[in-house]
Amino acid sequence: MKKLLILSFGMFAIGTGSFIMAGLLPEVAESLNVNVGTAAGMIAAFAAAYALMTPISATLLVNFPYKPILIFGMAVLAVGHILSAASSDLELIIAGRALAGFGCALYMPIAGAAATAIVAQEYWARSLSLITAGLSASTAIGAPLGIALSTSFGDWRLGMWFVAILASLAAIGLVFLLDPALKPATRKRPLDLLKPIKRLSILGVLGTTLFLMTGSYIVHSYASVLLEPATAGNGQTLALMMACWGVAATIGTFSAGRLTDKWGGRTVIFAGLGLLGLDFLIWPLLSSSPVMAVVPIVVWGALAWGCLVPLQHQLVKTAPSSASIVLGLNTSAIYLGVSFSTFIGKHVYQTLGTDSLNVVAAGFIVLAFGIYSFSHHISLNDKANIT
Repeated sequence: MKKLLILSFGMFAIGTGSFIMAGLLPEVAESLNVNVGTAAGMIAAFAAAYALMTPISATLLVNFPYKPILIFGMAVLAVGHILSAASSDLELIIAGRALAGFGCALYMPIAGAAATAIVAQEYWARSLSLITAGLSASTAIGAPLGIALSTSFGDWRLGMWFVAILASLAAIGLVFLLDPALKPATRKRPLDLLKPIKRLSILGVLGTTLFLMTGSYIVHSYASVLLEPATAGNGQTLALMMACWGVAATIGTFSAGRLTDKWGGRTVIFAGLGLLGLDFLIWPLLSSSPVMAVVPIVVWGALAWGCLVPLQHQLVKTAPSSASIVLGLNTSAIYLGVSFSTFIGKHVYQTLGTDSLNVVAAGFIVLAFGIYSFSHHISLNDKANIT
């Protein structure tokens, strides 16, 4: 259990680094005398390095022992944020964030592979849910703490130091708690590991993740606008509501692991996506007061993050020998979805208005549902052909 917890804490550090900048961009822009759009390069550099390098690192490092890669990944995450915190030049600050994203790319797929190597196969979903819970918990605890620390003292760099400290603590914990003998069961050829990626069932799950996160983060990016009727522009009320979202995401992630082990991933994914799409559609009907608005927020957090666990489980179960690679690609799909959501949400908001954001977000969840249905159909056909 301690081994899984320290892996989860590493994900907590990654999640905090991922989500903290969204709340600090105005302070960054003001201190560097640039506009917010330019400062947002700190987010883009991190996400691009993370998304692009994850499948590459997962492929190249597939035969290496897990422990040194995980420790090095956390160390690079820490160094990247130290560089950003200690620099006054925007280019160096962005470079530090890109370096931090590379550290995440080293850590994330290997952490998933290590989590499934630590436990028996029947507990894979629970171990993956514990790892993912570290990421979702960062939205409820890590990022808000870092933002509060920075804004309280009027220095956004404190947020960077906060992430660096978390990553350093995770690296130290990995040194003492993770078994150095933990490594892939057999030596693998990278080209052989890429073969499962060609399967339509694998591509379908990755597409499901992409559209799920796109729809979810359209709502997340414009949460302040969508919740305006309930918050009346009060920042503290909005922060409390988003904290509820983060707590629900963490609980949903934990619960999804147990439900997947008990009922199977297909049932959890179909139910989760169906209810999430409905939740987005009825959102406007429940957003007139803070108490009522909490209901769709909690449902959204629990289901959006909860669906990621069985999707990861299905990838690992379908291609266990390529676990680090398919999980790495899934991470890329998550962050590409987050990136797409910002672009799509901006154009929907500017051309169609606030009322259309929920409908478009629900549309992407429906697309995710359709793609998963198709990939499941392909998977059943594959099994039938094998038998």
